[in-house]
Amino acid sequence: MGNVTDAVNLQGDIPEFHRLTGEAIRLWAGIENDLSMFVGAILGVDQFRARIVMGTILGSRARREFVTRLAETYLDSALLPKFRGFMKRMKSLGATRNTLAHTPMHVNVKGKENKVMGDTFSEAMDGGLDFDFRDFPLNDLRVFVRSLETLRGELVVFLYDCDGHIHVDARVHREAEQRRVVEPKTRPDQA
Repeated sequence: MGNVTDAVNLQGDIPEFHRLTGEAIRLWAGIENDLSMFVGAILGVDQFRARIVMGTILGSRARREFVTRLAETYLDSALLPKFRGFMKRMKSLGATRNTLAHTPMHVNVKGKENKVMGDTFSEAMDGGLDFDFRDFPLNDLRVFVRSLETLRGELVVFLYDCDGHIHVDARVHREAEQRRVVEPKTRPDQA
């Protein structure tokens, strides 16, 4: 163990692993709160109403889909590529967040490694419950926390960038109006 922060306590755990796990969970909560603020801006409601809406939608995937549908409908098209990038990163990082929050772990197995124990229903158990042990190194957790910090910072800046770029009309109506302006009307006798 080359680093003082990696010290093993009396139970054989690495306290730094638990500290970073807590930090990751708190950062994720902040990201979800930022998404609620975004929803409030799109819906034109205060943060409390937006948090009620977001808190009522169960599951990260369902919340991401809801936010994506709102953004794809009302957010200015110039900001959509950046928004889509955020959603893609959230999906990827969300899997690790769920592992940290919901999967049993063995921290510092034999003084060397951290393992996560996922449930699986395997052929070896004839479709019955089995366990999938995977490594979860401390450094991977450090990188994950840094990734969440970066995402959160970029998301906050993005929320400011959205000011003045959320439309009242749905994209389908805006684009239909743009087509009417661009395409000259043809009289029936010219068709």
